[in-house]
Amino acid sequence: MSIPWWIIPLLGYLAYNRFKKQPQGGATGQSMAASPAAVAFSLHLLVLVNAVLYIIPLVAYVAHIPSMVFYRMTFMGSAFVCIYTIWTNYGLPPVRSGMQAFQMWMSRVTLGADFPFLFMSLLLATGSFMPNIFGLFVIVRRSLWYCGSFANSHLTNAPVWAKIQPFWLKLKSKETEIMRVSTICELGIGFQYIINLFTPYREIMSCFLFWSLLRIRYQAPRSSAHHHEAWGIVDSKTRTLTSLPVISTVVQYGKKWFSQSLATQQAQQ
Repeated sequence: MSIPWWIIPLLGYLAYNRFKKQPQGGATGQSMAASPAAVAFSLHLLVLVNAVLYIIPLVAYVAHIPSMVFYRMTFMGSAFVCIYTIWTNYGLPPVRSGMQAFQMWMSRVTLGADFPFLFMSLLLATGSFMPNIFGLFVIVRRSLWYCGSFANSHLTNAPVWAKIQPFWLKLKSKETEIMRVSTICELGIGFQYIINLFTPYREIMSCFLFWSLLRIRYQAPRSSAHHHEAWGIVDSKTRTLTSLPVISTVVQYGKKWFSQSLATQQAQQ
């Protein structure tokens, strides 16, 4: 995949905003525009723009750009915003401070809000099976939620937002249902990887990595409740199938693996 030209200036802009010194007594508007939250808002907005350009086939036809470019850039944009947020919240990896310091940094990042989506975005952006509608829904939902929450807090006086706000508030009122669907879509990606093992699109390593990610999401405090609920729904819908002897053995092994504490497993190793 060819890298779009705007990636280089974008990375330069992020680095500039990350390391530049803020002037004393600067204007509130200027500091707000350069704040990490505002930069993250811009990146999430870029994710949504790419997703819309992918969904509307006419744009790709008129611009003579393959629609899959916008599809991939949706996930790459999501990866960039995750990297930027991790960079802002946790700093760079302390690679010069030894392995123990790096492991402590990594353990904090892994249980954070952005690492799972960074991992997911990179896997789906480079995958051989496309398009992945489940993954697209998860990533777009996340960016839409960030942009909506940010705009509702900081852009209340913007005329454009005044027109969009009623739609956002209606969407926000259904957050529980939408989060449930998004979590089930995450599980759908995992099952899609398993099904693909029996097709020419098989990705054995990606399948293992994504199921490891689902296991982290199942145990992480931020996402544990959503994933327990989603797995309960899947279990109730597939109980007839999973009660078969062969499948039941596999399911029981999977439940044991998911429930085993990651900290306990690391200690055993």
